[in-house]
Amino acid sequence: IIIEKYLYGRPGGATLDTTGYGLSVIPAGLLVIRSTVDGSIKPMPLKNNNTEYDSLTGDHEYEGIVVATVRTSKPFVGIMWGGSVNDHTSVIPFEIPSAAKTALKNITFKTN
Repeated sequence: IIIEKYLYGRPGGATLDTTGYGLSVIPAGLLVIRSTVDGSIKPMPLKNNNTEYDSLTGDHEYEGIVVATVRTSKPFVGIMWGGSVNDHTSVIPFEIPSAAKTALKNITFKTN
């Protein structure tokens, strides 16, 4: 289980800008970010052959956590702003950055 408790999130969800995103799916539990320039919402960039999160750029901020896995070709996602998430799973095998945990203050990150 990735999303252990969903309390609230972005009304209506969002269509993600997947330009440059390298996976065929957007898994539940993935971080999403929002551009402070144009408001576009994207999966958090990945690096090292899609095995870990890349750094957050200065013109983006953390938006929330993807609620359910979807295909990248249909990137319509629910975004959680409040609740609890299991941050160590085989689906998302890389570490949630501590800055994201601080910014997403209404989400509890747990390890089961």
